[in-house]
Amino acid sequence: MLKSKSLEKESMRINAEISYSVNEISNYKLLSAKRRLNAELSVNYGLPFMNNVFLMATAGYYGEDPYNIYFNDKYAFLRFGISTGFIRYKIRN
Repeated sequence: MLKSKSLEKESMRINAEISYSVNEISNYKLLSAKRRLNAELSVNYGLPFMNNVFLMATAGYYGEDPYNIYFNDKYAFLRFGISTGFIRYKIRN
């Protein structure tokens, strides 16, 4: 009798990213974390009925805007949405 093989799907992914700006910023010293620290935490939950679609939630803080669009602004943020990406499958016997 042949055993059927099934895929074990990634159900949750948590990513953390932290960066610290060491460039010269007027009126801010090197240890001014309030202006220099960027931090982000993302959680992706894989929907059980879809192979490659996740619900996504991200919270973070930008002391220095990484895109230099709002260079003088610092802000905290929340982001919610649907994401997709490369996921890892493991074949179970």
